[in-house]
Amino acid sequence: MKASDFHFLGDRDYLQGATLFDHIIANYVADKYNPKGIDFSIKKLTDKVCLVISTKEKKGNLIPEKIVGEYKDNLNHFFIYETENKVTERIPYNEIEIIRNCIIDKDKIVMSENILNYSFMKKAIAAYKFLLTSLYGKTYDKYLFARIQLQFIPEGKFWIKHSRIISNQFFQGAIKENDKEIGNIFFGVKKI
Repeated sequence: MKASDFHFLGDRDYLQGATLFDHIIANYVADKYNPKGIDFSIKKLTDKVCLVISTKEKKGNLIPEKIVGEYKDNLNHFFIYETENKVTERIPYNEIEIIRNCIIDKDKIVMSENILNYSFMKKAIAAYKFLLTSLYGKTYDKYLFARIQLQFIPEGKFWIKHSRIISNQFFQGAIKENDKEIGNIFFGVKKI
């Protein structure tokens, strides 16, 4: 794995969940199989290059403080493990371009099929963050992606309906495609 596999998006100083998810899909899943029953979570923010470690190949114990996240599907289970090397690359990220193609209807946000330059995960994170900001404003300093559960990765138009607040610390949204629920997305918050 090269350090260039990881980069900051826009002005962020941490690896966004979509960067890690997309890395796993591109390098360990795509062109091999269509994942089902996906469960991807971020345990902590990091500004360090990460390793993807398969539970099938894991040797020895992992230091819990260095586990950044976890990915599971019907065939694989990976831990995202931070190294000591800092991420040094940054790429442009136009979140405005994504949300400009969304339509908010009360507690629901619909993603247009016209956004082709971004992965499903980048679109889902940007859309749900935008929906939370429109619903709750600046009550919180940051809305941070925490977890996504998917039956499969949708390829076309999808929408997210805000479902609930959990313990005033987490938000849950239902992800739907063709009016069928296919998963859930969760965000945590950083209070002002």
